[in-house]
This record gives sequence, C-alpha cells and structure tokens, in this order.
Amino acid sequence: MRGAMTRQSFAQEYDCDFAASGDAVFDLDDLARCKDGWNPDPEGCERFVNGWDIGRRNDPTVGITLGLRDDVWHEVAFERGLLPYPVTQRMIEDRHRARRAITVVESNGVGDPVIENLSVRVEPYTTTVKTKTQAIQALQLLIQQGRLKYGAEQRDRELSLYQWDDKDLVQDSVMAAALAAVTAEADDLAGVVGTAVSQGWGGFTPPKPPNPDGIEHWRRDPYAPQQPSTGWGIERGWR
Repeated sequence: MRGAMTRQSFAQEYDCDFAASGDAVFDLDDLARCKDGWNPDPEGCERFVNGWDIGRRNDPTVGITLGLRDDVWHEVAFERGLLPYPVTQRMIEDRHRARRAITVVESNGVGDPVIENLSVRVEPYTTTVKTKTQAIQALQLLIQQGRLKYGAEQRDRELSLYQWDDKDLVQDSVMAAALAAVTAEADDLAGVVGTAVSQGWGGFTPPKPPNPDGIEHWRRDPYAPQQPSTGWGIERGWR
C-alpha cells in the first residue's frame, strides 16, 4: 500500500501527519537522486511517452519524452520555448513519429486548436483541479520511487520551488513532466495487466462457452448483431 502512495498522501491518510503534507511537493534529496544514473539515449528503451504543455501567448511551450529502461523512466528529449503554434504542431508530430510513443497534450485553452490541427493521434488531457493534482501526484510518486531520471536544469529549478498553491509559479516544465508521468503510470498498469493476461491470471484459464454449431466465432449480442460483445471470444480470449 505504502509503495503505491506518495509520502505526503500516506502521512495524511494513515499517520494523520498533516505537517508532512505541507506546501513543498518535491523533496530536494529525491530530486538530487533523479540525476544519478540518467541515460538520455533512447536506444534500448522499451516504451515511450510524450507530454506537452502548450504555452499561451507569453508562456513557453514544453515537451518531454520519457523512455522506459529497466523499470525506470529516463528523459530522452526536452524542448522549451516561445514558439508559434504551427511550429509547436510540427514538433509534436515529429516527436510522435520518431518513436512509437503515447503522446498526451494538455487540451485546456490553446491546447484544443493545436490538437485539432495535428496530423497524428494524441491523447488530450483536460486539466481540472482534480486531474492536475492526480498528474502532479503521479510525478511525485515516480520521483520518490527513484523511477524518474532527467537532466534538464529548468525542470530541476521548477520542481525544487513547486508548491500546491502554484498560482504565481513558473510551472510549464513541471506540468509537461506531470502529463508524461501520469501517462507513464497508466502505461505501467497496462503492462502489468497485459502480463497477467498473457500468463492466464496466475494459471486460471476462463472456460470456453458452449459452441453447439461447431463454428469458431464471437458470441454476439442479440441487440447488436454486427458487433462483438464483451466477454469470452474463442479466437482471442477475454475482451
């Protein structure tokens, strides 16, 4: 249980220690360890995720790519700058095509038209108070677990100063990293589930349904005869 929660969340939930869940989000010692063993080379990485925070008129746009190597996510690409939106769109497309990656783009405000004009498929991320907190906590957990390695000094400065009340803080690099982290967290979970499925959930094999006509086909929903129903399929297993 503790390994799946940030220190602050655990302290507040189980130890009733609200001081430990104060304003500072990222521990300086944890951030120092983020540079130990950082490998920016994308070669040898198993999977990639891209996170993009789209800047408004006077705010930088930030893009980060994380690559998974030996259960640790390494920063393998980082851009930050005041860019025209067509340039930003081309950068997102180029990065997405460079690696077989999951790309997530903050969709609030100016992010929506950028996403609409892309020629590649990305995952929009709508930022609310709740979803932003979830993304920051995903980044916080990766850092505390020692599973995030990076070298960008700009990100280091922003993370070291970041607080939950971030209204007046520079945070674009933090948000791009948080979007990549919450996507990496989901990708980690998908990998665990996929492994469990491939291994038959620990040896358990779902029973095959009756097939009186002897034809291998999907069991179909009578109300949607043209669509495969959720459940057991003889050809593929569980769906």
